[in-house]
Amino acid sequence: MTKEKYALLDTDFISKTHLIRKDDQNKMIDRVMELPEYRFYCHEQIRTELTRHDIGDSPEWLETKISDGSVHCISDEKIIDAVLLWYEKPADQSETVQAKRAGYGQGYYDKYAGKPADGGESSGEVIRWYRVRKSWADSKTQKGAYKILENAKECAGQNQGYKVFDADGKVVYDPKKAAETTVKVPFMVRVSVPDLNIRTGPGVDHPRTGMFTGIGTFTIVEVKKGKGSSEGWGRLKSGAGWIALSLVKRV
Repeated sequence: MTKEKYALLDTDFISKTHLIRKDDQNKMIDRVMELPEYRFYCHEQIRTELTRHDIGDSPEWLETKISDGSVHCISDEKIIDAVLLWYEKPADQSETVQAKRAGYGQGYYDKYAGKPADGGESSGEVIRWYRVRKSWADSKTQKGAYKILENAKECAGQNQGYKVFDADGKVVYDPKKAAETTVKVPFMVRVSVPDLNIRTGPGVDHPRTGMFTGIGTFTIVEVKKGKGSSEGWGRLKSGAGWIALSLVKRV
């Protein structure tokens, strides 16, 4: 009997093996996916990381593989539940018990996260975590906890019905309300990196034009919501295409 093998894909591995290729149809990552008897997994945070770094067309590649079932995307909650339900095998596996257990874990996390393990003095810096959930009370729906607000916004924007909460349980970002907010155009943005991609449409699911903005100040004449940017996508006045507004600074 053949034993099934498991492989956990991370951001670094996906991006690097995506760039190693003979041509667009012969990428190293696709050859890896053809390995027999393997089941491939990734953590949901990798979707956000790949979108932010935007290396090659790796974000689109991963979404396709998750959609067709080639890669199984998992969250922290799924990992914890799998360990407790399948290995510890508690007698009561109801959703009520699972929610209560998650609440205990969250309480300890909120209380001790960022504190020195040896009981010594802390640096004085308080770590503020932003959590992505459907509601503050429903900890089981949590997609992740982030130190950087922009990362939390990206995660919420990619998951319908989710919001970003601060450590006190207050909503600091709601994608639905953000999308309803009217943005006055035109306005100027400052690009600080030389290789910001320009796309044919608002979102990483639209092809790149093959051009970069370069460093400078640019005029945005239209804003639309799109995948891969929590602040939406801006259409350049020049007509060159669309850029991610979460990667620029408004001036």
